[in-house]
Amino acid sequence: MKTNPSEQPPQRESSVLWIGATDHPETLSVWKWCQDHVDMIAVRSSIQDAVHSPPRSAVDRVLILSTNRFDVATMPTAGNRITELRRQHSGASFLLIRGPLVAPTVALPPTDSFLSSEWIESISSDEALVYLESCRRRREQSFRTNHPPVFPVVIIASHYSIAEAYMDSICMFDTPQPRWTTWQRKLSPQTSRGEATILWDDSVATPATGDQWRRRLGASGHLRHLWATGIATSAQRRVAKENGIDEIIEKPGRLECLIEALESPR
Repeated sequence: MKTNPSEQPPQRESSVLWIGATDHPETLSVWKWCQDHVDMIAVRSSIQDAVHSPPRSAVDRVLILSTNRFDVATMPTAGNRITELRRQHSGASFLLIRGPLVAPTVALPPTDSFLSSEWIESISSDEALVYLESCRRRREQSFRTNHPPVFPVVIIASHYSIAEAYMDSICMFDTPQPRWTTWQRKLSPQTSRGEATILWDDSVATPATGDQWRRRLGASGHLRHLWATGIATSAQRRVAKENGIDEIIEKPGRLECLIEALESPR
C-alpha cells in the first residue's frame, strides 16, 4: 500500500550534541524543538565538558548555545578546545545560536590545517527555530509542495543596492513559479497591484506603532507582508505582526529563513 508523502511521519534529526544551558529563556524554545524532533540529545554544559566527555555515538549536529558574550564556557573563541571538538565530530554540522548581546560572526582560532581563522555558522536565537525547521522540512522532500503564491515580490528599500541582495537570494528560490521581483522606494496602491508578496526592509520600514503600520500597509493589507529588520525590539516585532506583517526576517539574514518566510502559510 502506497503512503501519501503528506501522511508520512515528520523527519527527525538523528542526534544532536547540545552545548550550553537548556533552561535559558532565549533558547528554551529551541530546546523544546529538539525534544520534539531529535531522537538522541547529548547535553554538555560547556565546550570543555564536550571535549573531555564526548558522546558515545556520532552526532549529526552540534548546537552551541551562547547567550552571554562574557561566558567563555560556550564561546568558540575561548582557546583551542573548539578545534578539538570539531576533530571529534568531523562529520557533524556546527551551529552557534547566539543571544542578542553576542556578535553575529565568530572567528575560530587557527588550526594545523588552516593558516588563517575559519568561521563557525551562527544564527540569532530569534531565527534559530525557523532555520532548524527549514532544515527539517527540506529533509522531508515535501518542502516545495502546496506552498502559497509567492511571486511577484516587490521589495521596498531605500536604495537599489539593498534590494539587490534580496533579489539575488530570491533567484536561488527553487519554485516552478516565475521569480518576478521589483524594487520600489515607496509602496502605493497603484504600484502594489498584481503583487503577491511585499518585502519591507527597515531602511524604509523602521519600527512603528500599530496605527503607523496599518497606514504604511494601506490598501495592500490583503497581500503577504514580510519585514526584514535588524534593529527592532521584541515588542516592536510583536506590534508589527499584530498589525499586518505576516513574517519577520532577521538581518543579517539567511537564505533558509527568507525562503521559509516566503513559503509559510498566512
